[in-house]
Amino acid sequence: GFNALATNGRYAFVATNAGPASGQLQVIDASSTSPLLLSTFKMPAVTGTGSQAIGQSIFHKDGFVYLGLAKTASGPEFNIVDVHTPSSPVWLGGYSVGNAVNSIFVKGKYAYLATPNAQELIILDVGDPTHPLAVGGYDAPDSVGNGKSLSLVGDTLYLGRTSTASNPELYILNDTNPATTTLP
Repeated sequence: GFNALATNGRYAFVATNAGPASGQLQVIDASSTSPLLLSTFKMPAVTGTGSQAIGQSIFHKDGFVYLGLAKTASGPEFNIVDVHTPSSPVWLGGYSVGNAVNSIFVKGKYAYLATPNAQELIILDVGDPTHPLAVGGYDAPDSVGNGKSLSLVGDTLYLGRTSTASNPELYILNDTNPATTTLP
C-alpha cells in the first residue's frame, strides 16, 4: 500500500507504507494501461520497526523526489532523491526532523515541511540537495495541534493543523521571505 503519491505525468512516485527493510519509495511507469514498477528504493542510513520510517509524504519537482517518512529510530525523516533516471533513484541528502513529515511543498530552493513538532512548519534551503539546511519555520500558538498539510500560492503559505483546543486549524502565512515566514 501507499500513503502518498506524486507524478510528473508519465511516472508515479509513491511513498509506500513499507519500512526500511522493503523500501519507502516506488517509481512506476504509468504511461500505458498496464503500469510497470520500475524501482523500489530504500532510504539509506534509516532504521525503524513497525510503523517507524515508512513513507509518509512526497513531492516531485524537476527530477527530484522529496520524501517524508514517519519518525525513524535513526536517520533523516526528510530525504531528497534524484529520479532523473526513474529506474535508478539516487539518494542525495536528508534532514532529521525528529518526528514524522506529514506534508511537503517545494518552491524554488525551499522545502516546506508540516510536522507534529512544536514548530509545526520547518523551512529548509534545498538549493544544495546534498545538504538541506533549516532557514525558517513557524510555531503556531499552543502545543496541541500538529502540522498536517501545506499549500503555497504566490507568497501566501497555508498551514493546516490537526484540531486544537482553542486556536485555529488553518494559518495563512506571509512567505515573501522564507527565512522570516510570519502571519500576514
